[in-house]
Amino acid sequence: MAEPKPLSSILHAMQQDYPWQTAYQTRLLQQLWPDLVGPAIARNARVMRIDQGVIKLAVSSSVWSQEIQYLKPTVLSKLNERLPEHMQAHDIRSRVLVRALTKPEMPNANNERFYRVRLVKSGQPTEGLDSLIERVRQRHNDAVAFWLTTGYHQCPSCHSPTLNRYLQCSVCGSTFSS
Repeated sequence: MAEPKPLSSILHAMQQDYPWQTAYQTRLLQQLWPDLVGPAIARNARVMRIDQGVIKLAVSSSVWSQEIQYLKPTVLSKLNERLPEHMQAHDIRSRVLVRALTKPEMPNANNERFYRVRLVKSGQPTEGLDSLIERVRQRHNDAVAFWLTTGYHQCPSCHSPTLNRYLQCSVCGSTFSS
């Protein structure tokens, strides 16, 4: 019988095998963001993604967008000190998008609501790996069902949701026919 592998090595291998680099880079940036800009700005400006060195933010108002532009050189300098070489940012763009600053919810197939990200506090009992995998699988299936009923289709290459009117996947870049 093969030696069991640590979960971290399995996740690392999955990260390398799938086109998740943009999502991984965005998540890393989201984790660094509050420490770099402070709590007031972090509450009013959320990182949406990083794409080819451009950080895209959702801000709560045009005033915060203007404040971010004023602080751009300082934020970029601090950020690039902490980011890996392949993730260096050269610009920040912001857009007023109040909905992005509220907790994201999404209905599942039974029209129940659940939060997409759940923080686990220390001291809470942890669930077993099998039940965690099953819960992730069920939430993925619920999300796919939701996407397919709200004007999306799956990319044939990476199975990410793509709006029907687009002929190129925004995650893996594959082109396909409608």
